[in-house]
Amino acid sequence: MRRIDSGVLVLAAGAVAYDLACYFGTAHSVPVLAASLALTPLLLMLTGLAWRVRGATAAAAVAAIAVAAISLTWPALERNAPLLVLIQQIAMWGLLFVMFARTLCAHRVPLCTEWADRLHGPLTPAEQRYTRRVTLAWSLFFAGMGIGGVLLFVIAPLRVWAAFTNLWALPLVAAMFVGEYAVRHRVLRSTAHASLFAALRLYAARR
Repeated sequence: MRRIDSGVLVLAAGAVAYDLACYFGTAHSVPVLAASLALTPLLLMLTGLAWRVRGATAAAAVAAIAVAAISLTWPALERNAPLLVLIQQIAMWGLLFVMFARTLCAHRVPLCTEWADRLHGPLTPAEQRYTRRVTLAWSLFFAGMGIGGVLLFVIAPLRVWAAFTNLWALPLVAAMFVGEYAVRHRVLRSTAHASLFAALRLYAARR
């Protein structure tokens, strides 16, 4: 358990370092850094997906093709580094929105309900209603982060948008976790409340 918690902390530290580097590259006009950091998650995601679906050979082929494409188009990518960061952020928030919102459809179990049931189920009707609302709240939060990022990119100075995208995002996510945890303790007083680390361990184990 300690090992998993340490892994979560290392991952969080890496996310913070990545965001700080992205902010520096974008806000201080270092296009090489900004473009490289914006493209790295996409390259890793495509390679990892190919590895899971087709194995190591396919992953190596996908990585080689992606690197070749990036090399051929690098001047254009570097000139449009802030736009690359914006696209990356929209993709991230959009995927998170879909991940949560699609489970709110009829005949599906809301994602937060599923996690809560695995942690300390079976759930009472009150807990099921609450976790459904939490799933909706997270869906709206992710949608708001994506829309807010696009609006700031269009109307605000570059440094303001970069600060929102790379400096404020993680604190806002943390505030959302803390706020939900506080509300849960007030609304569901008799419920066994799992910690955030317990939920993260469950998600990591399932992945």
